[in-house]
Amino acid sequence: MINNRLSTRTMNLYLRFLWLIMRQLLRRDTNAMLDSQRLHFRVWPHDCDINLHLTNSRYLGFGDLGRLNFLLTTRFGRSALKQRWTGVVNAQVITYIRPLAPMACFEMETELLGWDEKYWYFEHRFLKGETLHASILVRGVFLSKGRVLSMQQVTHLSGEQNISPELPERIHKWRDLLRQKRQDASAG
Repeated sequence: MINNRLSTRTMNLYLRFLWLIMRQLLRRDTNAMLDSQRLHFRVWPHDCDINLHLTNSRYLGFGDLGRLNFLLTTRFGRSALKQRWTGVVNAQVITYIRPLAPMACFEMETELLGWDEKYWYFEHRFLKGETLHASILVRGVFLSKGRVLSMQQVTHLSGEQNISPELPERIHKWRDLLRQKRQDASAG
């Protein structure tokens, strides 16, 4: 029983994934790399957990779709795909604020907040109307043939701006926490 439910949930994300790719293949225009982008979704009953709201893990799946949409709709992202760079998530932190009920329509806003020497930082905000329901901060790298590319290489090779916008204070604090976790893991 559990395996069937998991496969149905996974299949649902694949269908949304295919829908997103097909929709973007029909579009020829591109978005600016630092523009926020919104995708519209509905909470279907199989997206819900036993508490009858959008299950925790589904938020992360929607975040994956938001970053894929970014790759498909920006010149920067299309260049990354053309060069066969792989975006790999290094860390994520999610904050749940309000539940999303079955059949609720919501938007997920995805924004590239900026980057440092090595990592890119995205935020996904889950909105129903203008009310925030959850937020995910995501940090990752681009790989080419198994090696990490610096963000300076990535922005230069994609023909985009080389200078990141100022990262929000919450990203600096999160980065410090991640460094501390790495130090604690090395010491133990």
